[in-house]
Amino acid sequence: MAKSSKSNLVNLQDKVNKTIKSFNEGKTVKTESLINLLQEISTLSLDTNLQNELEERERKYSTLVSNLPGFIYRCSNDKNWTMHFISDGCKNITGHSQNDFIKNKKVNFNDIIHPDYQKPIWEKWQVTLKDKIFFECEYPIITKTGKLKWVWERGKGIYSNNGKLLFLEGFIEDISERRTAVESLRLKNIVFESSIAANSIANLDGKIIDANSAFLKLWGYANKNTVLGKSLNLFLKDKDDVEKILTALNKKNTWEGDYIAVRSDGSEFIAYGLATTVVDEKGKTIGYQSSVIDITNRRKTEELLKESETSYRGLFNSVSESIYIQDENGIFLDVNEGASNMYGYDRKTLIGKTPDFVSAPGKNDLEAVGAMVQKAFMGEKQQFEFWGKRKNGEEFLKDVRLYPGTYFNKKVIIAIATDITEKKKVEQLLRENEERYRAISNLTSDYLFSTKADENGVHHLVWIAGSFEKITGYTIDEYLKIGGWRATLHPEELALDDLDLEKLRRNEKVNRQIRVYHKNGSLIWVRSSAQPVWDKKTNKLIGIYGAVEDITERKQTEIIQKVQYNIADAAVTYKTLTELFENIRLELSAIINVNNFFIALYDEKTGMLKSDVDKDEVEEISEWPAKNSMTGYVIEQGKSVLLKKKDIKHLIESSKAGMIGTIPEVWLGVPFKIGGKVFGVLVVQSYDNPNAYDQRSIEILEIVAHELSIFINHKKAEEETFKLSAVVVQSPIIVIITDPNGNIEYANPKFSEVTGYSFEEVKWKNPRILNSGFHTKQFFSTLWNTILAGKTWQGEFRNKKRNGELYWENALISPIIDLDGKITHFVAIKEDITEKKKMIEELIEAKEKAEEMNRIKSSFFANMSHELRTPMMGILGFSEVLMLELKDYPDYLKMVNSINASGQRLLETLNLILNLSKLEASKVSVELKTQNIIPILKECFESFESAATNKNINYSFISEYPDILCDIDQLLFASIFNNLLNNAIKFTDAGSITLNISIDSDYVNISVSDTGVGISEAKQNLIWEEFRQASEGYNRGFEGTGLGLTIAKRYTDLMKGSISVKSLYGKGTTFKVSFPLSLKSSSTVSSANTTQNTVSTISSEINPTAKILDVEDDEISVKYVSTITKSLYIIDSAKDSDEALNMIKQNKYDAILMDINLHRGMDGLELTKVIRKIDGYKSTPIVAITAFAMGHEKEEFLAKGMTHYLSKPFLKNQLLSLLESIVDKK
Repeated sequence: MAKSSKSNLVNLQDKVNKTIKSFNEGKTVKTESLINLLQEISTLSLDTNLQNELEERERKYSTLVSNLPGFIYRCSNDKNWTMHFISDGCKNITGHSQNDFIKNKKVNFNDIIHPDYQKPIWEKWQVTLKDKIFFECEYPIITKTGKLKWVWERGKGIYSNNGKLLFLEGFIEDISERRTAVESLRLKNIVFESSIAANSIANLDGKIIDANSAFLKLWGYANKNTVLGKSLNLFLKDKDDVEKILTALNKKNTWEGDYIAVRSDGSEFIAYGLATTVVDEKGKTIGYQSSVIDITNRRKTEELLKESETSYRGLFNSVSESIYIQDENGIFLDVNEGASNMYGYDRKTLIGKTPDFVSAPGKNDLEAVGAMVQKAFMGEKQQFEFWGKRKNGEEFLKDVRLYPGTYFNKKVIIAIATDITEKKKVEQLLRENEERYRAISNLTSDYLFSTKADENGVHHLVWIAGSFEKITGYTIDEYLKIGGWRATLHPEELALDDLDLEKLRRNEKVNRQIRVYHKNGSLIWVRSSAQPVWDKKTNKLIGIYGAVEDITERKQTEIIQKVQYNIADAAVTYKTLTELFENIRLELSAIINVNNFFIALYDEKTGMLKSDVDKDEVEEISEWPAKNSMTGYVIEQGKSVLLKKKDIKHLIESSKAGMIGTIPEVWLGVPFKIGGKVFGVLVVQSYDNPNAYDQRSIEILEIVAHELSIFINHKKAEEETFKLSAVVVQSPIIVIITDPNGNIEYANPKFSEVTGYSFEEVKWKNPRILNSGFHTKQFFSTLWNTILAGKTWQGEFRNKKRNGELYWENALISPIIDLDGKITHFVAIKEDITEKKKMIEELIEAKEKAEEMNRIKSSFFANMSHELRTPMMGILGFSEVLMLELKDYPDYLKMVNSINASGQRLLETLNLILNLSKLEASKVSVELKTQNIIPILKECFESFESAATNKNINYSFISEYPDILCDIDQLLFASIFNNLLNNAIKFTDAGSITLNISIDSDYVNISVSDTGVGISEAKQNLIWEEFRQASEGYNRGFEGTGLGLTIAKRYTDLMKGSISVKSLYGKGTTFKVSFPLSLKSSSTVSSANTTQNTVSTISSEINPTAKILDVEDDEISVKYVSTITKSLYIIDSAKDSDEALNMIKQNKYDAILMDINLHRGMDGLELTKVIRKIDGYKSTPIVAITAFAMGHEKEEFLAKGMTHYLSKPFLKNQLLSLLESIVDKK
């Protein structure tokens, strides 16, 4: 074994020596060979007898390892990859030394592997070890400095003779640069291929060697093979263009321009290309590359934009200032209406002229003006004053601003002029006032000083006189204590003061405007004039004489004027309000503390404040609610607010305002107002100086706020104008603008869509081209008279389209009147209403048909009521009489009962149909009164008690309450429960029926429950529909119309209640009705009238001598009345009005039964009116008897002189009970 190891060692030594020799000779050694060599060393090291000798070999081997481009390792197969050996190359790659890794001394190798790769690497190694193959992987590591690097690792497991895994050994190399290069190349290929531009590369012969998919798509080729090797001449229409492009590239290495390109199918397009040369690493041109896009549509768009110039002239002319478009020689290319109005010349006269044409003779340096025009043309903004002369000879001064610009793709100058004649007068007055102030100030407001230099050249104040304390706020002692002049300077002025001292040391005078701090912390401007006191002998400065003048107000005026100019110039100079606000803040910083400055604009709709400019030393807030904020307080007050800290706290404590954020020492808010309405606030505040702002600060900021308010309002107006223009163009209705003569100047796209005429076809033409001949001359005369009078005309036209088709439009035409009251244009707003008119006509026709059908239906139901109810008198009346007479004849009694039941069923059906008709015609009048519902429900319940007894049904009424008040209509309420109880009786053959009353919160719940047939779940919704029943069809098991529940639900809804059903088929049904409880007390409510329609007994005190006249033309009805009143009253009958009047004159009747529908002579109402005029009949009871029972008749009859009402058919007890109540008893 030892001999074998020795032999292996000799062989290994030989390999190592050869490898070292190769390194020394500069030969390349493969990384894989080095790894294999390391593994042989490791295997050999297992022989402990050769360990010492092997260590010596390893030391030699380290020389080899140190030259590797990475590092070699030996580690355990654990999740820390515990290192037993690692070469020093690890530090170059990981930043960690060998000792850091060995035995995980400071760091384990797994920790430097990127977390996303730790688990995959472990799993891959385990698979590799299982298969006993080489491990190979690329992954990222994190170096000691935190940098991400990519490494490549190759290794394998080292096993003992018995196959046990001992170590992992391998090699790791830094591949970051290689990976970056590969990725860069990949990205370049992606960019080339995925670009939306058509990219191609050509060789020096002008042949395509590569092209991306956008190139193939643009030129119409299927794949690269169809273009590779093709000459560039194939792709351009003009072959000379290829030569020009290649020549330019060879000279300048780049070319840019457009040309006509030819696709594979022969079609042409306008191409815009950018080409450059391709050079190798030595800078030699080896080819050309280009990127191309199709600009055909863009060119067409540019042409369309030229055509739309007229549409935008309105915007050009809407600007109140004078605007001139000039070429480089100053010639007017175009002017707006503002320019025409300023000079009195029309546009055509001014175009082609130069400023000389409108110059006041001898007042302008036209040569200087020409020079400024040239400067503006070259891109340098100019501003100057110019004396103009109007057409009427009047001379005036204007402010002119020149800006470089473009006009229809042509380089021009845009001149904006403003008449400043009045402004100059004001400025002159201000200058005169300022001169007076300066003269007075020189006498009273300056202070003088003198200094003396010591031997070190340091100046000490000798004396001071004048308005020193007034200007500075300090006493002399206070001034000297804080450090004097230099201590009061603004920090930014210290450097200037140093320059001034140097000038004085050169024996030069100094005159400087400079900022200093007042004792109260406010910033003031002073003019410091100083003269050196010079020692000629020593030729040096020995002292200074000087004067200091307070020029704060003058500087404030200058800066305010500058701010005003910036605001006036903002439309051209600043792109956004934010830029303007920031510039104003910087300008104001020279005269006021704006370290904490913001401008908040108020959105009245949302109640929020928003600040795009917020400079604050403590905190910046971009948006906040106005309510309960200090800024909101300014908006509420509508005026400037200056507050000290204690004032702010007081407002907060009194809940008048709030403070968002830190409370400052002083706070000043100035409102933006237009027309008295606040729409924003300018705020400054100081956290350390309570005297930072005063009344002058308010005045300054109010001036700025006023100017900004005007500008912002103008800006908003411009935005509204733009939006209005967009709305007109995109409007779904027609908009036409004409001149005063009615000639069309503008028509929006909707006009063309509706009429078929293009705008070009109708421009400057009269709208009469749409005239269809339908309207009269008087129609158009009225229209013109209206709009020429300055009024708006509205009406409808029947016009004719371009294709001859007629159409209707609704139009509103209004005049546009200028400030002089002159009509300048007319605006017509039109809507195509052809389909709408057609629909309205159809609706009117349908409505008329529906109304006619309702009238016919109402008439039919009224007639049906009369024709059916009258014969029912005989059927029900006589059958009732016979039922009493035939008690001893069971067979006959049974037949009579059948007749009566059939009559009742027919009457019920009739009543339901009539009730539904009244509901559909909305003729059911609801009179809600507060009533006790318990007696009404008991009456309904008792009326069905005998029917329940006949069927042996357990019939129950359950209520714990003697009184329950609800706002109901008694008749409708009773009808609901009559229907529900009738249904319960009808559909229940055995078991029970219960009416249960309960109160739940503010509602009364009334349930009618039965143990009848029940309703299937599928049919519980349809029972509320008209003519629907749970049992339908030829095999239905129960009689009825299917209207009872429909009417019950509608009556419930009319009284603001609700009704619902719960049912199990074969088990029974519960209907639940709920009504709101009344708020009235029971003591204020009369008991409900619960008099039953039927009475069981008639009083024995009837007056048998009472005479009653029955006016009735139906013999059966007459016979019925005489039969049931026999022996009770004396009954006379009359068939018509004439007979009735004769009998009344001959007899005195105690009561009259009056049929309404008398077929001869007067009807019952007319007859009643006549009877009331007869002596002795003014108060005689007259009972209206009618078969017209549609529901609204009772009130009508009672209102026309009748005292009682009884509808046909009536029962015996109903009539007798009524007669008993109205005829005097003996």
